[in-house]
Amino acid sequence: MEQLDRRSLLRSFGTGLCAVSAIGAARAAPAYGDGETHGRAAGAKWSAGDMTMKLRPFGTLDVFPDFSVSHDGPIATRLAARLGRVDWRNDALGAVSLSVGMGSYLQGPHAAHVTVRMALKAGDGTPFFFQYVSVGDMAAHLRGEAPIMLTGQIEIDPAHPTLAWLNQVQLVGRGMLTMDPVCQSYEMAILEG
Repeated sequence: MEQLDRRSLLRSFGTGLCAVSAIGAARAAPAYGDGETHGRAAGAKWSAGDMTMKLRPFGTLDVFPDFSVSHDGPIATRLAARLGRVDWRNDALGAVSLSVGMGSYLQGPHAAHVTVRMALKAGDGTPFFFQYVSVGDMAAHLRGEAPIMLTGQIEIDPAHPTLAWLNQVQLVGRGMLTMDPVCQSYEMAILEG
């Protein structure tokens, strides 16, 4: 590795980093996207022009709750829901089936969080776990005026020959609610960098 002077390092990595930590970070800076590190160290500030994220479509996830209980708590409204079934098909997983799943709902005066955990099976019978959190303007969402946004992760057998890569991705979704039947439908994608 070529020697860089302290001033060059600080310009490359931003002020506030000491030269020693900048050198260590420069050696370990991961490649991304086009294979370049762009001279950035872990923790360095990024500008909007540096972002190279894109979305890869990952099917439509339809979640059908079949039973729920709710009440106003001392801090916020709480709801717990049992999931009856899911419809989710994509090229990687095939036709997904639900083994068991549940969701919890927390809505305060300014925001709401929906947390869902599901044990599923891929089309080839491989079991996997999917968990996600959805956030948004729940009052507008319930009126059919605004979507909610999902972020989630899959956990699957790391030895699976074609699906293990799903352990290293972030899933995102944009969802709308229908009432007859009650279904939360998400347009799903994998967030890639």
